[in-house]
Amino acid sequence: MQAVCDHRRRFKQTWKVSKFGEKIQEILPVGCHLLGDAEFTLSDELLTPYIPREEGGKLTRRQENYNYIHCSSRMAIECAFGMQRFRLIRRQLELKSVTNSTKCILASMILHNIIFHLDDDTINRKEQEDSNGIVLENEGGDDAKKICRAKRDELANLFAC
Repeated sequence: MQAVCDHRRRFKQTWKVSKFGEKIQEILPVGCHLLGDAEFTLSDELLTPYIPREEGGKLTRRQENYNYIHCSSRMAIECAFGMQRFRLIRRQLELKSVTNSTKCILASMILHNIIFHLDDDTINRKEQEDSNGIVLENEGGDDAKKICRAKRDELANLFAC
């Protein structure tokens, strides 16, 4: 299961893993992107961190800065899954059916969002700022890779200012 959350750790979209790549272009406005960990393939819709072995063995200061900001931003989804798991599923699921397990997890995500809504609007009003990945096929070859790398480089340059 794949999920997207906002900066406040609220789940926005979920998919079966096989549907993730198909749906990503449908939910993203033009020019926008998601952040993924190094397990994902860099694409125009999904930006990943710089990997030293792909960058000649060592990252520049600009690339390290990008990775730091990228990682900090991506922590929202990891925290959302962690909070959801421990808040709502305090023990291992003992369901034998993948379908029923998926339904249970989706229900817990909905409850997670409801709890956040109630906490934010009626209790403390404090916004908190604080992957499992799949490898997506990289279609388009070297030209597509160059475009994706250029997009990531452009963001890295913005972060360096």
